[in-house]
Amino acid sequence: MAIRTDLAMEAHAAVAGGDKGEVPGATYATERLEGDLTLTRVHIKDMRGEQVLGKPIGHYITIESPELIGEDFTLREQAGQVLARELAALLPKEQDDAPALVVGLGNRRVTPDSLGPRVAGKMVVTHHLPHAGMDHEELDLGDVCAMSPGVLGITGIETALVVQGVVQRIKPRCVICIDALASHKTSRVLTTIQLADSGIAPGAGVGNHRNALNEETLGVPVIALGVPMVVYAMTIAQDALSMLVEGIRVQADRTQARGVLDMLEQMDERDMTALMQQVLSEHMGDLVVTPKEVDEAVARVSQVIADGINLALHPKMDIMSLRRLN
Repeated sequence: MAIRTDLAMEAHAAVAGGDKGEVPGATYATERLEGDLTLTRVHIKDMRGEQVLGKPIGHYITIESPELIGEDFTLREQAGQVLARELAALLPKEQDDAPALVVGLGNRRVTPDSLGPRVAGKMVVTHHLPHAGMDHEELDLGDVCAMSPGVLGITGIETALVVQGVVQRIKPRCVICIDALASHKTSRVLTTIQLADSGIAPGAGVGNHRNALNEETLGVPVIALGVPMVVYAMTIAQDALSMLVEGIRVQADRTQARGVLDMLEQMDERDMTALMQQVLSEHMGDLVVTPKEVDEAVARVSQVIADGINLALHPKMDIMSLRRLN
């Protein structure tokens, strides 16, 4: 069945038939890290991989742990440090004297879509210090600025236009965008962080795609950070139907369920998807689902991302010193 996901690792697994399968024009590698963290790298190398996976050419790095939003402070700190290391490797090395612009995408009024604004509010910004007679380099800090442009429904202005205007004025060396994503698996909601150097389409996680923010549209490298905050009802229905078919298959030889199994197995994946789309669109529309504990969870995961970005942009500082400055 076709899946709806913003995670390159899930798209790769779906096309390849599992984590160990291969996709033309793309590579996949995964490793276990200290602290129950898993790091996955998907590299979409050319147009073949782009067309098959439905993602732009680029590097996609995923950090995940089932306890990412749990009570383990040490694990969350480790995740932030891993994120900082991977982000630092993607940052452009030229134009070190230009600022890095952090853009928190999303709607701060809607909790599952508030990740970007929350992270932007935790940035240690320093671009204004020279105007106050201070030198951020003497303070062992990088040159950083941040913004939350809001969403079209509130501002009446396309997010891409707002960011383009700021980029033209401050001329950053790179733009780091943070936004909510959607996953194909409920287990990856709020447990996974994806980092990509291919840019981002604002609103992707809640099915409201706007103009893309990437190097082509902004003229500078764009690094995207996202966390799955929702899954689509269609995704849950597909998983439930697959489990139902498997359950019926197990029971078919011992019950009268053989006829039901035969009927379901005569339907191909497109027929099943079309049926679910018809039923769900009639009764629920394009529904997305988020965990009930999303308020506390997004607060924790936003701190992990903020720690990672701050460490990458202020490499001479440690986590606790940066938190005291925020």
